[in-house]
Amino acid sequence: MFGYVLANPNCMNEEEYERYRGAYCGLCRMLGRRHGQLSRLSLTFDMTFLALFLGALYEPAETTETFRCVMHPKGTHRSVATKYTEYAADMNVLLAYLNFLDDWQDDRSITALVESKLFQRAYSRAAEQYPRQAKTVSDALQRLTELEKAGERQLDAGANCFGDLLGELFVYDPNDYWAPRLHDFGYALGKLIYLYDACMDYEKDKKSGSYNPLLWAYPDGLPGETARNLLQMLAGQCTNLFEGLPITQDNGIIKNILYSGVWMRFDEKYGNQGDGSSAT
Repeated sequence: MFGYVLANPNCMNEEEYERYRGAYCGLCRMLGRRHGQLSRLSLTFDMTFLALFLGALYEPAETTETFRCVMHPKGTHRSVATKYTEYAADMNVLLAYLNFLDDWQDDRSITALVESKLFQRAYSRAAEQYPRQAKTVSDALQRLTELEKAGERQLDAGANCFGDLLGELFVYDPNDYWAPRLHDFGYALGKLIYLYDACMDYEKDKKSGSYNPLLWAYPDGLPGETARNLLQMLAGQCTNLFEGLPITQDNGIIKNILYSGVWMRFDEKYGNQGDGSSAT
């Protein structure tokens, strides 16, 4: 379900691109340091955005490193990390483990079972440090499973569960002044991701008979214009909440992601009927 909150490199200047790549590499390296090298395989653009977003709001001290990457051996690379990179790495393994476990319980996928076992220790460490987030993620995924098994037809039911999940992850400190707005932002982003994934999987789920609430809402097909209109309202909520935060650092990168990058995979599937900026 993750992988939609990414940057559009075609709409970035060189400085922004290097900065974004540095954040991505920083999270990848942090995963390896905190949870072992295998955990780097679970790296998502979405958790890179979490680290970047919280870092942009709070502007903590940064650590930059120049390194060579085994996976990308050509030339050197630069990573950027903050305490929110550490946080995003822990949230990444929380989501990865519970997602693998959910796949095993739902589909009895042996691959998912093996993957969950590989991430179990990393999950335990992260859950011990962040029990509030771990409980919210676990509860939300359990509710999603129950809704799917019951064949829930209301679009908002599953979207609200995923909104609760991501809303909690965006709140690093519940006592912070910005915590309510960060929760609202994460909640809107979570709902967007859930319905985005349902739009992207519509045809596949229709053929396989897999659960997808859009199959009941649009039984005769899901035109691209209908799908875009469905997502634009939620994307607009995200951008409105973002614009209400005092973010100046990496502002251009975040706008790139929210106004353009988030639409890239949608446009690949349904065609580009706009520039993405119409999301507001």
